[in-house]
Amino acid sequence: MRVMKKPFILILILFLSEVLSGQALHQGTIIECNEIAVDLHPGKSIEQYLEIMVNQMGPEIERLYPQTEVYFVKGNRGNAESKVGAIWAFESAEVRNRYFDQDGNPTPAEQSAREQLAPVVAQLNQIGTGTRYSKTWEVINEPRTAAKEDYYNYLIEYCSKEHHQEVPVAPATMGVSDPLIEKLVREISESTGALIESGFGQGDPRYKEYTSKIEASKKSLQEVATLLAAEEGRIFQKGGSFGYHKLTTSLAPDVTMEEYLKFWIEEYNPRFVELMKGVEVLYMVPYNEPLRDQFVYVSYFRSESTRDQYWPEPDTPSRHTDQAMEELKPLLFELLQMGTVEDDYGVWIIQ
Repeated sequence: MRVMKKPFILILILFLSEVLSGQALHQGTIIECNEIAVDLHPGKSIEQYLEIMVNQMGPEIERLYPQTEVYFVKGNRGNAESKVGAIWAFESAEVRNRYFDQDGNPTPAEQSAREQLAPVVAQLNQIGTGTRYSKTWEVINEPRTAAKEDYYNYLIEYCSKEHHQEVPVAPATMGVSDPLIEKLVREISESTGALIESGFGQGDPRYKEYTSKIEASKKSLQEVATLLAAEEGRIFQKGGSFGYHKLTTSLAPDVTMEEYLKFWIEEYNPRFVELMKGVEVLYMVPYNEPLRDQFVYVSYFRSESTRDQYWPEPDTPSRHTDQAMEELKPLLFELLQMGTVEDDYGVWIIQ
């Protein structure tokens, strides 16, 4: 391997879901992480290289690889500090296999797309020479964003129907906390309940008064749900904070990796996301490989300001985080009894 000159870029590329068609991130998503070190030519800068990636490479990738999204990121904390990267997404093994076989070799579809990307790659090569290293992962939990998007789509369908005797499912029952959604659902439920109790027939003027109020609330609810569904359909948002933790485990003799991960996902994670409002968590294991001692834990916040409510400085928890960790101590102790981990982490900001 040739020695790289500084500066270099570490680029993280994640293959996630069919988000352009409105699909949210789900269990079974394949995540391929690529590190690209860039040896810059004399007089060239990282900013020039990144500009081509953002403004030319990104749009071309989304055009040539249907049902993908590309995000570019900047390192912010941990081992990602002062680096840049990208996030690129495929929903499942089937989608990934359109472009790569089980051994990671390019398919004819990938070769064709790569050939069409050649002009942009040539522009990048005028700035610097990139060398890529990759690792593929698979998401093994069901993120909350998937359930949220399903609920918003349910509301959109509900509001499109002409009925005045059925009330929508309350957001709290689906783990959704949005004040405007809650207000509109409550208005519809109260108006529908009042209409049913009144016994007014369609010929009664007050019947139209109630139904008009219901329809007005449904129209507003449909508009809000449509916007939120589109937002959830985007895996990441500009300005979001993406924490990538690569964990190497040392398990107790009587504990399997399957048992260890099950406890993280089914016991620890629900309590964690309950206490840490505004965070999305992904758990990932090596794709198409035997399960050994490594997995990835991703914590994602919609904004830096949301993240800073919990970690205002690197490795510096807020009072709220300290309180949450105190609540989590019993579960953390159980995890410690099952095994220990070494954390190699970096935090990236979505551009």
